[in-house]
Amino acid sequence: MTHRPKHIAEYVLFRGLAGFLRILPHRAALCTGCGLAGFMHFVLRFRKKLAMERLEEVFGDRYTPTEMKRIAWISFRNMVFNCVEGLRMDRYEDTSLDTWINLQEVLETIREHNAQGRGVIAVLAHTGNWDLATRVTGLNGIPAVYIARSQSNLLTYGYFHRIRSKAGIRVEDRDDPSLVRKVIRHLNAGRMLGVMVDLRATHPSPGRVFLGKEAHIAGGIGLIARKSNAIVLPVTMLREGWFKHRWILNEPVQSNPKLSGKEDRQHITQHCLDQLSPSILEHPEQYFWYNKRWVLQPFPTNKDAE
Repeated sequence: MTHRPKHIAEYVLFRGLAGFLRILPHRAALCTGCGLAGFMHFVLRFRKKLAMERLEEVFGDRYTPTEMKRIAWISFRNMVFNCVEGLRMDRYEDTSLDTWINLQEVLETIREHNAQGRGVIAVLAHTGNWDLATRVTGLNGIPAVYIARSQSNLLTYGYFHRIRSKAGIRVEDRDDPSLVRKVIRHLNAGRMLGVMVDLRATHPSPGRVFLGKEAHIAGGIGLIARKSNAIVLPVTMLREGWFKHRWILNEPVQSNPKLSGKEDRQHITQHCLDQLSPSILEHPEQYFWYNKRWVLQPFPTNKDAE
C-alpha cells in the first residue's frame, strides 16, 4: 500500500513524540501533554472556534464568553491527556481505587450479567478517557472489545491499534460488513463490548435527541443488543483533575421483543442518550467538542443542495 507523503511525515513526527511520552513517568508525560495542548489551543487555535460555536449551540447564553473559553480549553486539554494515556496504555497496571473511582460497582455489575450468560454492552459518550476504560476492565479479568472507525492516516491508526493489542484490547472496524456477526461472537465468548453512542450517522437518522437537540445517530447499539440479547449498560466516564477517573453506572436497558426491530433500536439508543446527556450538560468541560463528525450537524436538504 502506498502512503501519502503527508501521512508519512505525520507518522514520523508522531512516532518521535509517542516514543518520548512513553519513556516519561506518568506525571511528567501529562505535564508534557498539557504544554502541547496549550500551544495547540492558545497559539495555533486548533478547532477552537468550532468548539466555541458548538458550546453556544448547546448552551446558548447559559455561560459567559470567559466561562465558555475555559470549558473549551479544559475539554481540549483532556483530549490530549486521553491521547497521552492511550499511547501508554499497555504500560498501565494500576487499577487501585486511588485512581479509579466507583470502579468496583461497574465491574461487579458486568460480572453479574456475565455469570447469567448475558453479554454486556458498555455504552459510552466522549467524556473522560473512554479508551482507557477498556484497558482497565481487561486488567480486572473482563476482556474487552470495542468498535472504532479507521482513520485517514493508516500509519498512525495502525500504531494505535498495535498498542491496543498489546494492552489486550480487541478492536473491530465500524465499517466492516461482518461487524454485527463478529461482535456477537465476542459477546458470546464473555467479552465486554464498548461502544461510543455519540457518533454521527452516515445517513439521516432523525427522531433521536442528544443534549436537548435533534441528533443524527445510528441505531447500531440497538441492533446488536436485539440480536445478541445482551444487557446494555450506559456508563459515564469523568476525569477528576489530572489523574483520577470516575465511573458512573447509569440505568441499564435491554431489548424488548414486543417491539418491532425499528422501535426497539430507537428505544435502546434513545435510552442511552438520555442517560448520558445529563452528565455532559452538567460537566461540559468533560465532553469532546472538537469531533469532526458533529452529531448535531443537520444533513443538507434537497433545498440546500440547490
